[in-house]
Amino acid sequence: MGMGGNIGTQSSTIVVRGLATGRINIRELWPVVFKELSIGVILGLTYGIVIGAVAQLAFGTMALAVSVCCAVLSSMSIAALVGSMVPMVFAKANIDPAVATGPFVTTSIDIISVFFYFTIATTLLGI
Repeated sequence: MGMGGNIGTQSSTIVVRGLATGRINIRELWPVVFKELSIGVILGLTYGIVIGAVAQLAFGTMALAVSVCCAVLSSMSIAALVGSMVPMVFAKANIDPAVATGPFVTTSIDIISVFFYFTIATTLLGI
């Protein structure tokens, strides 16, 4: 959950800075979102596999390892998605993205990450 929050904050910072400097145009929503989402997926896969392997070694349960891997992957991917989309949506609505993005992104990613973790764990572990 914490790593997802970091990725979401980083994505939103990049987008807010790009909007402020004029390097990102509000009309370029999907290319920007796709780029940040790609980075989130790559990081999610990398860390998910590493943390899943540690869970497998520590607990010897493949379902737990896969559950942890999928939860990290989904958390980081969704964090990048939310972190890049929220500032663009706020900018389109004429709300200052620099002010509104931080609390919204952090809170939503925490809630979404916990939801996905418990959903994945419940499904894969049969709890």
